[in-house]
Amino acid sequence: MEKIKNTFLEHKTPLMFVLPAVIFFTLFKIFPILNLFWLSIHQVDKDIGDFIGFKNYLKLIHDQVFWLSLKNTTIIVILVVFFGTIFGYLAALLLTEDFKGQKLFRILIFIPVVTTVSIIAVVWKMMYYPANSGMLNSLLAYFNIPAQQWLADPKLALYALTVPLIWRIIGYNMMIFIAALKGVDKNQLEAAQVEGANWWQKLIYIIIPATKYAINMVLILAVLRTYKVFVPAYVMTSGDPQHKTETIATWIYKQSFRYWDMSYGAALAVVLFLIIMVLTIFQKKFQSE
Repeated sequence: MEKIKNTFLEHKTPLMFVLPAVIFFTLFKIFPILNLFWLSIHQVDKDIGDFIGFKNYLKLIHDQVFWLSLKNTTIIVILVVFFGTIFGYLAALLLTEDFKGQKLFRILIFIPVVTTVSIIAVVWKMMYYPANSGMLNSLLAYFNIPAQQWLADPKLALYALTVPLIWRIIGYNMMIFIAALKGVDKNQLEAAQVEGANWWQKLIYIIIPATKYAINMVLILAVLRTYKVFVPAYVMTSGDPQHKTETIATWIYKQSFRYWDMSYGAALAVVLFLIIMVLTIFQKKFQSE
């Protein structure tokens, strides 16, 4: 005990600086997670009810909509991570070169990142308007292509929902990659140029390996952010048609605040938390090898 006391007194000043962050993290991160798990094993109506154990988790196993929402969310994550990373990297490669209008193009690509998600969802919903007055259908009509039910067709809705998510994340990824590309050793590029390496060879053997840490970070952040996707799905489709655009987050919201099954909604949220935690651990382990 005396040793602990002496250690505390010795590091008193740095501990005082860390204390506010520890308190904040405990109150707004750790406690809500523990409370969420506690709610998931109790019957919650207007008041906290009886202990029901893992009944909600057994119910989840037989919930077909949950499995469909998990599938939908995974497809969205794969598409957003893949296309968002590729297009973000290409944009960074193009916009690290000095040319007239470079800053303007950077701003234009980055604007969606600082725009409210709900506004983006509303704008894209208007663009997807099913009649010929919708922007996308107007373009199709110009080429004599029939109008599409972008958000009402079960075959198109999920992919139509994913497009604005990719569009928004490109600017975010681009800025991370631009910062990473500025750290690439110019001497290596010049040496490769002297040796006769073309642009593609320099990209594969020098630029990409030098920015690998940024690519890893982008992949991790994209997975974490996209698995929690809620606002675009809820605003644009609310999970319809036929739950074809239902995400885990929208299903949690519906169970908790539309059907007022708070305990089951908490169980779904716990599962989402565990999925994200496992994916994060797996990504970090895989990328450290």
